[in-house]
Amino acid sequence: MTLQELKNKLRLVNIHPIHIGGSPLEKQYSTENFIGDIEEYFEIAQVLGVKAIYIQTDILEDEEFHYNEEGSNPDNELEAIDLCSFDPLIKEFKKYLVSCHASNVG
Repeated sequence: MTLQELKNKLRLVNIHPIHIGGSPLEKQYSTENFIGDIEEYFEIAQVLGVKAIYIQTDILEDEEFHYNEEGSNPDNELEAIDLCSFDPLIKEFKKYLVSCHASNVG
C-alpha cells in the first residue's frame, strides 16, 4: 500500500492523517515538521480546531543557492556549484532574496 492509499483509506473512515517528518525507526524525529501541501495543512488545522498557528521564517541568502563540499579541498580552489543549474525551480526562490530581507529589517 502506498502512502497516498493509506491516507485515502483513513479519510474514508473520517480519520485525518497528519504526515510528519522523520523516520519512526529513528530514536528522534520531530512532530513539528508537517509534510504536505498548504491545502492539507489547512484541512488538518480545521480538523484539530486550531485557532492560531505559529509561523517560522528564515532569511534566504545567496550562498544557500550554491554548494561547496566542505573539507574536500583544504585550499578552497573548487568553485561552488550553482544549484539552480540542476533544478530551474530552485531559481524561482531567488526572487525572495531582497524582498524578504527588506521586509524583515523594518
